[in-house]
Amino acid sequence: MPKYLSDLDVDGNVDVAGNTVITGNGGAVLDVQGSQGQLFSVTDSLSGDIFAVADISGVPILNVNSSGVVTIDGSLSSSGAITGTTLTGTSLDINGAADISGALTGVDALTIPGYINHAGDSGTKFGFEGNDAFRIYTASTSQLQIDSAGAATFAGTIGS
Repeated sequence: MPKYLSDLDVDGNVDVAGNTVITGNGGAVLDVQGSQGQLFSVTDSLSGDIFAVADISGVPILNVNSSGVVTIDGSLSSSGAITGTTLTGTSLDINGAADISGALTGVDALTIPGYINHAGDSGTKFGFEGNDAFRIYTASTSQLQIDSAGAATFAGTIGS
């Protein structure tokens, strides 16, 4: 037989054994307050913001909306895959490998520090040897180099 409590105030620890079901009637169903503000909340709503986490000062750092939008204010770190079809925001910083299947579209500018390598062929790449210098490699040999003066150096034969 279930037992229901309402308006329970506890100073200290609470241990719950078994399943815990929290029901609500609008607003925040679960609200965790820290010494400086709200840390965590779940609302009794299927529209709008339904889950939020804040830092110790009450500033929201994670928000889940019923539309499926997850907003993260800060860094996202993952030891596994992050998958999806749409990524929006001002920037995405990836430290390590990023595997993208499909097209990378809508890019106004792509900044790379060095080279773009051909998958499965470590000897083929193109990119930037340094400031104002561009190179294309095949068979691990520089085949084309363009320097800051616009001078081009070719390896091999130019022609058909």
